[in-house]
Amino acid sequence: MMLAVPILLTIAALGDSVTVAPRPVAPAAAPRAGKKNARKKKAAAKPKPYPGYVEILGQQLGEPVVNAGVGGNTTTQMLARMDADVIARHPRVVLIMAGLNDAAYVDPGPVARTEPRVPMAEFEKNLTGIVARVRKAGATPVLLTANPMTRAYRYQNLGFYQENDMNDGLVPFVDVTRRVARESKTCLADIYADWTTRRDLRTLIPDGIHPNAEGHRLIAAKVLEACGAAVRSKTEKQPTPKD
Repeated sequence: MMLAVPILLTIAALGDSVTVAPRPVAPAAAPRAGKKNARKKKAAAKPKPYPGYVEILGQQLGEPVVNAGVGGNTTTQMLARMDADVIARHPRVVLIMAGLNDAAYVDPGPVARTEPRVPMAEFEKNLTGIVARVRKAGATPVLLTANPMTRAYRYQNLGFYQENDMNDGLVPFVDVTRRVARESKTCLADIYADWTTRRDLRTLIPDGIHPNAEGHRLIAAKVLEACGAAVRSKTEKQPTPKD
């Protein structure tokens, strides 16, 4: 009796709110206050969603995608849920983008922290474990560094962020991601390195932490540029045999 073998067709993306997308687009300028313009103002203020990098990649590759992003997640939470949310879907490739929440110096409230939410050693262990679990499942892991933050972040004047550069706490986690990629021989799309040299960084991250539509387009483009061989389908359509 032959055992059914799962067909690896999908691309899955494990991450946080950046992966979740879409974020609301900033509303267009609304008419000035007044009863006559009340309805128009309400309509103009309604946010419009846009596709995130996961969906953009699916469209460009013509392949099913699984968006396994969960807002606020650290690598500890991602590792705990990845079997149910990712591995169970039998992905061919798994994109892994993490670090922003692990490196956060603020908790909900907001409450300032003196240490990041996840210690760097634990972050490295988690990320290494995620990569290993993906490979054990027969899929190809692809790592993405976190995007940088800007002073548009709503907690910029709280604790650590007020006293340091916005990315001082994040950079060590980005470096760990690079090291895990290097040591595990995993393809890396270095979003952080690309974006820190851009003059339009504040435009790409309007709220200081989440990329806008153009930002997600750039993330998808970087994944294909750096790791195209890994994410593109390895199965080609075979010609129909002739009699």
